[in-house]
Amino acid sequence: KVIMELKQKHQPVNENTPIGAMIEVPAAALIAEDLAKQCDFFSIGTNDLTQYTLAVDRTNEYIAERYNPLHPAVLKLIKMAIDASNNNNIHCGMCGNLAADPNAVPILLEMGLEEFSVSPTQIPEIKRIILTD
Repeated sequence: KVIMELKQKHQPVNENTPIGAMIEVPAAALIAEDLAKQCDFFSIGTNDLTQYTLAVDRTNEYIAERYNPLHPAVLKLIKMAIDASNNNNIHCGMCGNLAADPNAVPILLEMGLEEFSVSPTQIPEIKRIILTD
């Protein structure tokens, strides 16, 4: 729709722009197979996905200790998104704190995740873990 709007306004547009979906709410993970058929890539946003899955506001001092991105429910949703991307031959990356968690990287690699978006200061450690795993 955006491409058509830009064309109507005689604006330059790349018609081959990849279209992706953020998987950052449980509903998106649950329909990942359907979404993957319409996308070129996924990006799993683990901060929001964890927060919405566990109904825990990570910034609320009274309940923040219950925020756990390695909770089995969160990991199951992540696995669903990765599997859907692999089943449909689309790229899947991850952003959010979990992607930079040294304890989580081996788990995520085993699930089939191939891209970890981390801050530059975290690259050496995450790279070391990936290369030795």
